[in-house]
Amino acid sequence: MRDYLEEATRVLGAPRPLSELLRENRRGVVNVLIKNLSSPNSYARKYAAFALGQIGETGVVDILRSAYGAEPGGGAKEAMGASIIALLSVPPGASEHIRAAAVKNVYDGRQWNDGLEEALKADQMPRAADYQQRGLAELESAPLIFKTAFLLLSDEPEPDAAKALFECATEGGEGMTDAWRATAFCCAAYCFSELGSYEEAIPLARMGMKLGFLECGAYYYYSALWNALNQLDRLPEAADVADEAIEFFSGHGSPSDVCMNLGRKANVLKQLASHLSRSSDPRARVVIVDAIKALCDSLAITTVGWEESCPEELEAMATIARRVGVSRRDLTFLDSMPRVSSLVSRFFQ
Repeated sequence: MRDYLEEATRVLGAPRPLSELLRENRRGVVNVLIKNLSSPNSYARKYAAFALGQIGETGVVDILRSAYGAEPGGGAKEAMGASIIALLSVPPGASEHIRAAAVKNVYDGRQWNDGLEEALKADQMPRAADYQQRGLAELESAPLIFKTAFLLLSDEPEPDAAKALFECATEGGEGMTDAWRATAFCCAAYCFSELGSYEEAIPLARMGMKLGFLECGAYYYYSALWNALNQLDRLPEAADVADEAIEFFSGHGSPSDVCMNLGRKANVLKQLASHLSRSSDPRARVVIVDAIKALCDSLAITTVGWEESCPEELEAMATIARRVGVSRRDLTFLDSMPRVSSLVSRFFQ
């Protein structure tokens, strides 16, 4: 199976595999790929387009369209066209190998989903119960010292929970493997983040990632890190964390967590777009479209409770969109999302 990130690593002469760099700095990698769309080297343009299609960066569709319009006929132009179609067609939450296969299908002249029907069904993650059961099973088997500390954790963490989980992570104890210490670090980071100790939460969460947290620690890791970065106004990093969470929960079968993190991504990108738009930065157009797409992708998973916060969020996005000249016709992804389009199109003229 093709891996366009691996191929782009070689063609673009990246110092390290792009797949690794993507996990560390997604936005930086995307910006490098965008820059290579105008490279004098046609192979660089071609594989930059392939890579953008594989990683599913829907916010660059307009940039790819502009590059496609300027590109003379040939492989690079066909790669740009294939990636545009794949980005607009592949459902949210699909894995990278599905997106890469869709790009290849279109490039080879086939329908984007040719031969992918079964893989797409498996990729749609209707396995939330399995995910929850695995997490509960992990907690049932947890060392006693971890269980005791974890019981202090609630929807509004208290300092006692933060202290107990931090000690559990740093001091260990009977049965506290690296994986359980990592999970304790994530839970402690969540407590610190919820209590407003954002600077302290970040290194704790990172330690949890370094040691390799268990599946039951994922919610606490991503929630702690995203909230801390968002509150500290480190918005590009917060957006990257939301993307990592979407990828993780897509692969582990938790659509509700995918939905939540798409909403987080939308919120952060909205803030970024607002900042950019006030300084007339042309990047604001791409970012606000990506924000709207993320929110629509979350609505494609479920619209339950959308009336509570989505209209207000969409109104704020619409204000930014009008400021930078984005209208409904720029939101082409809505054409393949009729149910979502019926809810959100009225906000964008």
